[in-house]
Amino acid sequence: MKLTDENGWSELYRCGAEQLIALVKGGILEGKETASLKQESDEGGSPWALLADAQKFWQRNKDEEGGGGYLAWNWDSSIWGADVLLAAQTSDTKYGAEVQRFLEAWITGTDGVTYTPNGLAWGSEWGSLRFVGNAALIASVYSKAIAASDATKAHRYSCWARSQMKYILGDSGRSFVVGFGKNPPTHIHHRGASCPPEQLPWGSNNPTCDYSDFSLSTSNPNVLTGALVGGPGKDDSYADKRDDYQKNEVAVDYNSGFTGVLAFLAGSPDSWDQCVQRGDVVHVPTAATNNGS
Repeated sequence: MKLTDENGWSELYRCGAEQLIALVKGGILEGKETASLKQESDEGGSPWALLADAQKFWQRNKDEEGGGGYLAWNWDSSIWGADVLLAAQTSDTKYGAEVQRFLEAWITGTDGVTYTPNGLAWGSEWGSLRFVGNAALIASVYSKAIAASDATKAHRYSCWARSQMKYILGDSGRSFVVGFGKNPPTHIHHRGASCPPEQLPWGSNNPTCDYSDFSLSTSNPNVLTGALVGGPGKDDSYADKRDDYQKNEVAVDYNSGFTGVLAFLAGSPDSWDQCVQRGDVVHVPTAATNNGS
């Protein structure tokens, strides 16, 4: 989160407010403590005041961006994270409306999002799985937030997130996660994974690691198990090549959304079969026909 970004501040204020409000609602803060918080509200320091600040920063950024048309949640744009958290925390419907606009673009393949022949929601050549994984996390968080009030939409969003995870994990014909599933990547763009293993004792007689190792055609000597690679092109094309940083590098922000969705799905009472039976699946991931080696 960048605190130079107004929505970065929005998330920070909202987080602090949410934690304090939860203490009050849960009965953990009572009596004098609750009264003290309400008194602080008049002085601009209570959780409710923090939440108001979060909304203020969100609106300012929204006005400056002209509506937040960039449909990506990543290290450079925290607006959609602020949207989904404010939608869950406040009664103002504008936040939920923005989240739904974002999700419907990803689900239906509009506003710059397209679908690959094998069922991936695709939004960018550089790190395509990073973008869809982060969008799927927005879908998962919002699905949980509205489960009691709008089960139909909640199912639609969670089932879409599940469909994209199925593509990533192998229903596309291959896995895009290192060390997992069918034909996982073995030549990822990652220095530590492509360098020769260190010798013991540590620091002595270790082999050098330079661009000669980077250029080797052999698999990486170190398996970075669980790392998500950038992912395929809009035609499902993908080659497991170490020098293709757009499709084969790994990064923390690639794994963050992806891992969050898996955690959500692991605790979900729903299943893929139920998604299919209800008709909540818009795009079914299929075995790859053109995703390279």
